[in-house]
Amino acid sequence: MKKTLSVTLIFWIFLGATAWAKGVPKKREAADVRGQRSWEQNCQHCHGVDLSGTGTTAVAIPGGVPDLRGTLTPENREGQLNVILEGQRYMPAFRETWYNPVRDAKLVLDYMVLLETGARKPGTPLPTRTVTTEP
Repeated sequence: MKKTLSVTLIFWIFLGATAWAKGVPKKREAADVRGQRSWEQNCQHCHGVDLSGTGTTAVAIPGGVPDLRGTLTPENREGQLNVILEGQRYMPAFRETWYNPVRDAKLVLDYMVLLETGARKPGTPLPTRTVTTEP
């Protein structure tokens, strides 16, 4: 009898906690902030702050690092997404690095477009904006 009561009590506590958690809005970094953070952590050291391929470690790459300026077109997006996910020559693959690799690769590409269009200046400190998502 005690065991049944304990299991029932645990079940109702779990059910109540789950219902409460579903009603709490989640906060996370805005998409452009996540894209910038991924770029700065994973790409900038080779591709440079301005996409020019002159990052701090670019000199160590045989043959250099490609200049990505002028390559960010909608026609090239699928190919660039594939390069980010699968890697190419000396560029590592990021498919196994990120929790949601396709989403994160798209966020990086979006940030690269912001850099190229001048909507975000190279070296701009990360904003601290968050977005609230409904449960």
